[in-house]
Amino acid sequence: MDGGSLLGVLSSADLRPLLLERLPPLALWALRGSAKQPRGWVEAHLAASVTLLQPADPALAEFRSRPAALGGFARCCAGVEVLRWNDAAEADAASLRAALGLLSHRPCCLRTLDLSGSAGVDDELLGSIAASLPRGPGSGLVRCYFTRTLATDAGLAPLLGAALEELDVSLCSEVGDATLQRLATHSPDLSKLGLAGCTVSAAAIAAVAANGALEYLDLEGCESVDATALAALGQCWELETLDLENCGMRVDDTGLRSVLEGCSGLRYLNAGACDVTDAALLALAASNVELLELYVSETGVGERGLLALAADGCATAQSLRVLGLRDCVLVTDAALLELHRRCRSLRHIQADGCELLTTATVLDAEGRVVATAHGRLDPTERGDRPG
Repeated sequence: MDGGSLLGVLSSADLRPLLLERLPPLALWALRGSAKQPRGWVEAHLAASVTLLQPADPALAEFRSRPAALGGFARCCAGVEVLRWNDAAEADAASLRAALGLLSHRPCCLRTLDLSGSAGVDDELLGSIAASLPRGPGSGLVRCYFTRTLATDAGLAPLLGAALEELDVSLCSEVGDATLQRLATHSPDLSKLGLAGCTVSAAAIAAVAANGALEYLDLEGCESVDATALAALGQCWELETLDLENCGMRVDDTGLRSVLEGCSGLRYLNAGACDVTDAALLALAASNVELLELYVSETGVGERGLLALAADGCATAQSLRVLGLRDCVLVTDAALLELHRRCRSLRHIQADGCELLTTATVLDAEGRVVATAHGRLDPTERGDRPG
């Protein structure tokens, strides 16, 4: 159907609603400039129906070379609640700013902003967004994702309000304690926080944890995490996911015990490359925590701790599905075979580099993973349980 035919359909009161519903927003936008009457119908439809603006989608590629057109389209979509522009190159910065033009022309409904990995995200741009957001109870951004951008503490500050529930600033080198202190005082309902690779202090982490609302926390590579921060996290009763991989030697058995004693709802824990031994697994076995995934690769865990996980009465023994043990040189055949026998939900064990494992530890006939020869695990391999 050509443009003239579409305009004819738009002029039909009976067929117009069907066409407006069926045509993609961009196709409608192309018709908008064809005649004055369709312009009003199209703009009214876009304002009422478009809630997601995702300029990085290939379907919007033509707008990258026409920032003004993208800005006009965005301004027409007054009801946009979600804006996603991921991994945009520096050349797309002008189009990104144009897409955000909707914020400066009318009251903004934006609730989710995802600019992860995009060039051109700086304090000036964040300031423009913040200036256009409505004020008052219940307003403001709910979810913000700025991973691998040039966002700074100063640029983020006006975006972090009472409505905020999720924030990811992983790998943002200019984000630090000031952001966490603002979250602690202005965002009491924050439930998900990504800080991987950020330079933040244990005290600032503890300040955010004190609100008690965290359900998800990624601290991978944050080497300041210590017993103080972990003790505070132990007060987050709702915490389900905690990533401490590569946090270093200050994350030890004592700190993990604080988390395990307080966070009974924990389902995912990664303490790889930390100062963790069998004592942490003994604490887990004695707790009410029912982990689904546990990663303690490159640590000092061994036979004693793993046998404790497999013992009667251990809650995690009944729930655990994935166990990461890469490069744990104290893990033995006996420990993994006992885990296999007792932990009926266990489906995957990462055991690469476990030097004590031998050819006696293999997969069973049903394909339930134990480990493979010489400590190299291939979950696709099939074999018989050793007799």
